[in-house]
Amino acid sequence: MKNFLRSRGKQTVNVWKVVSVIFIFLFILVLVSGLFRVQDFKGSFKTPTQDQIEYAKAIVARELQNQSDDINNYQFIISEDIRRFDRITPSKNIIQVSLQKNSTMQMFLIDIDSGEVLMHSKTEFYGGPGPMPGNMIGGFIR
Repeated sequence: MKNFLRSRGKQTVNVWKVVSVIFIFLFILVLVSGLFRVQDFKGSFKTPTQDQIEYAKAIVARELQNQSDDINNYQFIISEDIRRFDRITPSKNIIQVSLQKNSTMQMFLIDIDSGEVLMHSKTEFYGGPGPMPGNMIGGFIR
């Protein structure tokens, strides 16, 4: 009887050792996958070329002319980087173009590859807008 209890206790200890090793392995796996995601996120930003900036300005100017809006009085502010979205099909390189005139601010998100306007927002302020950052995408300043 004593031998049965001793062997049963050793099996219980061995089971807990195996379970703890499995949990440690899963924890390390989660950490490594998180590091790969962070590395992928850092690599998804790049600086736009002068041609890409001019192309984005031309798209915005064409869009405003389609809305019968005069573009001469607007101040153009182009974001300092292009955000690449690889997780959607097809992948998109997006640049933000902001325009400011008196008490009106407009923001465009443009796909550089296709020339498509993905988002356009127009905001009117009472008393005029404050300083506008050039690196604001999705409402978050990086």
